[in-house]
Amino acid sequence: MNLSTVRKPAGLFVLFASVLAGSAFGQDAPPPAAAAPEAKAPEAAAKTVHVVLSTNFGDIVLELDAEKAPVSVANFLNYVDKGFYNTTLFHRVMPNFMIQGGGYGAGLIEKSGTDAAIKNEWQNGLKNVRGAIAMARTRLPDSATAQFFINTVDNPRLDATDEATKQSLGGAGYAVFGKVIGGMGVVDAIKGVPTKNEPSIGFQPTPIEPVVIEKVSRVASDKVSEAVAQAEASVEKGNAELKRRNDAKKAIEDAARQRVADAAKALGTPDEQFTKAMDWLKAKGVDVSAGTKSPSGVWSLETKAGDGAIPVPTDTIKAHYSGWLANGSKFQSSLDTGEPLVYPLNQLVPGWVEGFGSMKAGSKRWLVIPASMAYGEQGRPPVIPGNATLIFEVELLEVVGK
Repeated sequence: MNLSTVRKPAGLFVLFASVLAGSAFGQDAPPPAAAAPEAKAPEAAAKTVHVVLSTNFGDIVLELDAEKAPVSVANFLNYVDKGFYNTTLFHRVMPNFMIQGGGYGAGLIEKSGTDAAIKNEWQNGLKNVRGAIAMARTRLPDSATAQFFINTVDNPRLDATDEATKQSLGGAGYAVFGKVIGGMGVVDAIKGVPTKNEPSIGFQPTPIEPVVIEKVSRVASDKVSEAVAQAEASVEKGNAELKRRNDAKKAIEDAARQRVADAAKALGTPDEQFTKAMDWLKAKGVDVSAGTKSPSGVWSLETKAGDGAIPVPTDTIKAHYSGWLANGSKFQSSLDTGEPLVYPLNQLVPGWVEGFGSMKAGSKRWLVIPASMAYGEQGRPPVIPGNATLIFEVELLEVVGK
């Protein structure tokens, strides 16, 4: 899987997902061409440099390898020293892969002011193991700027040790330039936060509540042990925050499930729902006595005859529809959007396969479909409760074909 710098859909995309799924996520155009700078030693003479990422989950202490990854370390420290990373986010979280940050601020606003892309130091001998920090990039090997990721598991594929993997990652692996030496428990807390697929950054898994990198700063050599101890002590804070977020998510989910259960209970038994549906149709002036009920429990009444083709299950149909619960609450209508349904018939709920399967193009019907022929016990929360009988008015516009 490629690790590319995620940006808004119109910009760069930093971590590719092929490592997890076996195929890369889509990505946008690379950044403006810029000559990758020649490798040069960082200003600091030390072979290792230490920084601390202070987050709203606790501290993470990094040891950067300026000897094996001089370009990447110098680049990272440049962003650290000018405060670029302060108040940015871990905007992409994949628990069995990595956490990624350094490119977005509050509100998922992409950071501007990145410097020229750097040379990819992926062959420096450092590996993408659990706790290693590496540069995120596009599919172009020398495209990394500010975004980085911390491996939450061993990710050997990112090291591109064979030619096939190398080519699948754009011709190079991902450049590791350091490792976590304190606060890995904070990383683990962050990786467990509830996420959502965020459309503004290409439907990437983004924390529902922001994970904020409040400040990134260098640590003096004589203060490293103290910083590590502080980071380890802050793991408790991270775990407490993780628990709070997961508890909040569970409370929301439980409340939603309860609302659905209450709605299902209010609808009544299948027989009660069918009676309610007939009463509702009668109130609309429908002669329900003319309808028929099949052995599956689907009730239908044709109100307009058609003279077109009759679809078979493998056909794609074009149709308009409106749907109500048995109590007369409308939940959806293609007429409201003006866009008819165009879909393979055999991929629709069984009640529609049966109902449309005996209609001619141009005809119109009422259908009352029991839950067993619709969405069953699970329903389609939050719109359709479990065990819901559904009323539809459908019109088969066209049998599109196979």
